[in-house]
Amino acid sequence: MVILTVLKKIFNVLMTAFLMIMVAILALQLFSRGVIGYSFTWIPELSGILFIWMVFIGSYVLFFDHEHIYVDFINTYLTPSQQRILNIIKYVLILAVMLVIIYGSYFRMVNKFYESSLTMPFIRIGYIYLSIFVGFLLQAILTLYKIVEEVRSIRQ
Repeated sequence: MVILTVLKKIFNVLMTAFLMIMVAILALQLFSRGVIGYSFTWIPELSGILFIWMVFIGSYVLFFDHEHIYVDFINTYLTPSQQRILNIIKYVLILAVMLVIIYGSYFRMVNKFYESSLTMPFIRIGYIYLSIFVGFLLQAILTLYKIVEEVRSIRQ
């Protein structure tokens, strides 16, 4: 769990840096387009890539802190032990969906790894799919950890 906590802190710093870079390059784009009359072709693509990375590493941070949107209507009518069982079922279903996404993103990443971006040839398209793979892989590991925690709490 310590590694997952450290990763969360690193991802918070990365998301802050990505947001600052996005604001800076988009301000540059506005300035250059409005004042100079020139538009950089790489800025929209780079800001999109940074946004995608923010979304997928941010989803790990939200999942870590239990801040994803969820409906707790059923939980209000269950006993604590029933809630734990429901949580296990919920986490197993979440894990199944995550494994499908991990599988698909891995093969998409591998297939697109040598394709270059149109406006930034030094950036490979596979890096975009890497964000999906990394984000969901870490969420799957965290989900496994949560399943183990719930099973342990039932045994006690």
